[in-house]
Amino acid sequence: MRIATWLVGVPVVVVTVAFAVANRHDVTLSLDPLPWAAVAPLYLVVIAAFLAGLLVAAGIGMWRLSRARAIQRRLRRDVERLERDLASARDKLGNHERGHGHAHEPIAAGGGALVVVPPGKAA
Repeated sequence: MRIATWLVGVPVVVVTVAFAVANRHDVTLSLDPLPWAAVAPLYLVVIAAFLAGLLVAAGIGMWRLSRARAIQRRLRRDVERLERDLASARDKLGNHERGHGHAHEPIAAGGGALVVVPPGKAA
């Protein structure tokens, strides 16, 4: 990871410094209908615009990440609830088997028989 940071970071810094040195002349920034105007070096305007775009992209990314984490938390709660329900059903099945003395009890379902088989046992 550190090597990748250096391999990307150093060229970016070199290009940014070269850009700043080559574009030192002033430009005027104005919002036409408004009476305000500002004079700044071109490199500063370009770098500021780049950083503003970077901040907007980071904000959108954090928003999407927070939504994904909220969905993940909801799904985790659903899984935990379903695991509790499954454990409860297994306990009830175990109590039912101990009370009746047999493991397989046919249940009428539309004229046929449905056999309830506990996990790990063959039908």
